Amino acid sequence: MREAAVCTKDPRCVIVHSRAASDGALLVAVARRIAHRLPEPYQSRLLAAGSEKRPLAECAAEDMWRELKPSFDARCAEVDAFLSDHNLKGVDCLRLIGVPLHTMESALRWLNALGITNAKIATHPHLMWRSVDTLQEKRAWLNGMGIKDAKIATNPQLLSCTVDTLQEKRAWLNALGITNAKIATHPHLMWRSVDTLQEKRAWLNGMGIKDAKIATNPQLLSCTVDTLQEKRAWLNALGITDAKIATNPHLMWRSVDTLQEKRAWLHGMGIKDAKIATHPALLSCTVDTLHILRQICCAYPPRALRG
Repeated sequence: MREAAVCTKDPRCVIVHSRAASDGALLVAVARRIAHRLPEPYQSRLLAAGSEKRPLAECAAEDMWRELKPSFDARCAEVDAFLSDHNLKGVDCLRLIGVPLHTMESALRWLNALGITNAKIATHPHLMWRSVDTLQEKRAWLNGMGIKDAKIATNPQLLSCTVDTLQEKRAWLNALGITNAKIATHPHLMWRSVDTLQEKRAWLNGMGIKDAKIATNPQLLSCTVDTLQEKRAWLNALGITDAKIATNPHLMWRSVDTLQEKRAWLHGMGIKDAKIATHPALLSCTVDTLHILRQICCAYPPRALRG
């Protein structure tokens, strides 16, 4: 049996169903919260069933599911056809079952015009829940703080937030010393909740990276705390202390694989881990830059440069 979801847009398709129709307790518990959206006679029956003991609630839920299932299946087929027609592969129709087709159609056209591909929309189908007016309001706000359409198209998650939430995140980042210009360069900072950003800030402060360093290296806030811990452990194992990392926080932007690639290149030209640990800035350069620097040093030995 196909699972169902809570749908609050279209009362004909309000289904709250989990795993199996017999899971009546969960069905009733969730449906009671949206009972005012259900048409009669379901509303009264559901509220009455929810106030009784579980067996009665389960029976009422099963009866309702049997009555509503044909409408639910028809709506699933309608949404599946829309997704297929627009090549939105891998999207579960249950995530859109409560959204009118005209809303999805309008939102899809608007998102495509902004440069957001159907592949990206399939990854973030909730973007089609919004009306075009709501999407346009968010776009205007983002443009107003310097985030261009091209950046929005590559960071469509920005359109998932309300304007109030975006304002809250911007205020937090500004208070930390991160300017709107930096946010516009790193718009992914606006995906995260303020609580998540605060958690990362506290972790970075705890290892000696002050707010001023975070403000000049905002990419640090793009990583999860687990990823930051992994990078720190790798650098520590190489002999680079937390104090050195705090002085060179840009080392924490890089992935462990990238750091390992640079280390291997440096080893290949005879620079041991002990030397890398005392000169951690070496890990800030790309391998291409290191290669160019080596060529310059070979062409102009230190004595020639001094002369």
